[in-house]
Amino acid sequence: MIRATSAGTFRTNDGGKSWQQLPLNCDFDGSGPTAVCGEVVAFVPGKPKTIFAAGETMGLFRSEDGGDSWSRVVDAGNRFTAIDINPYFRNQFGDTVIHAVTCPDQFIELLGRGPSSFRASEASAFDFVSFDDGKSFRTHVERNELGYLNTLSLRCNQSVQLYGTTHGLIHTFSFGMDNCLYSTSLPLESLRPFTAIGGSVVQQQFCTRKFVQAINPETPRRLSRSDLGGDVGSWTQTKGEFPKCVLKIVPADPTNNSNGRNWWLVGEDGLYRSSDQCETFRRVGISNTR
Repeated sequence: MIRATSAGTFRTNDGGKSWQQLPLNCDFDGSGPTAVCGEVVAFVPGKPKTIFAAGETMGLFRSEDGGDSWSRVVDAGNRFTAIDINPYFRNQFGDTVIHAVTCPDQFIELLGRGPSSFRASEASAFDFVSFDDGKSFRTHVERNELGYLNTLSLRCNQSVQLYGTTHGLIHTFSFGMDNCLYSTSLPLESLRPFTAIGGSVVQQQFCTRKFVQAINPETPRRLSRSDLGGDVGSWTQTKGEFPKCVLKIVPADPTNNSNGRNWWLVGEDGLYRSSDQCETFRRVGISNTR
């Protein structure tokens, strides 16, 4: 397990009983606006020692030895907000498709938490893509009218991707080259920043069950669910306990045997679980720390 905080990056090999600081020089923003997207740390499925981490301005880093050493794979200057490692497609060498997205300074304040304490020099938002397990990345999309906050690969096709942005959701059909904003039944709310996106296979369902949330202080309990390719969704008002701010939406069972009913929410104030397709949540007795 890896934990990224404003004080550094740490690893535990004993279930959290002890933590070792790793030699990664990265500027994580533990309490600023980017924190609502969650800190950017990801593992390659089936390769637990291959880890990615990125912060506010210092670039994207990769480790092949569980965090003992790191190499920079995308240059400094970009504020990374999410990494998505596609669990559904591999090339003939067994390598995965990886997306890493960024948000520039002029859009990060739309999250409603003020300016970041870090200033990113890059003025555009980027979707960087790797086809070789993250050994190298190239620019797939550069945009000047919005910032990327999160992204999710869909099962139906390795070219299909869902993006949460500062200006709503984007559903793309060709590796980010054919983007379109789409509404999920309420035009005003659908144009709010979307920071939380989660997807579950749902057995053999073609395009994955997805839940997303927009930042809306007036309706903090609303999630949008889609069982199609991502271009149709409907709002759900959740019941029970619910965090004030959702950082992550994660399926409890990410395997091909999932029924799509069980989900985790990571909130600023703790961990929450649902067993009825995100209709009702209860808080789990673990504090969320950065």
